Amino acid sequence: MFKYADLFFQKKVKENDKTKYFINIYYYIFTDLYNKVGPATTFEVAFYLQNNTCVNVSFSGETFSSIVEIEEFFENFYKNNNFVPDIHNE
Repeated sequence: MFKYADLFFQKKVKENDKTKYFINIYYYIFTDLYNKVGPATTFEVAFYLQNNTCVNVSFSGETFSSIVEIEEFFENFYKNNNFVPDIHNE
């Protein structure tokens, strides 16, 4: 479904020169035959555990009103689950 996004944004989150994770934001503009139906957004992040297991988190909806809220949500998720920096992007 992501390949159908109208816009794509990505933010790299770093700490001490290590990449912790990327926040991917997919933005869709859905239309029907007569009118614009409206936008939709999907947020996606791949987190890593100490044993290098990947945990993908993805959800859709107009949950956030700003990029700051998105960043805070994923940063709290990162800290609360004891994830480690992404070793694939050092």
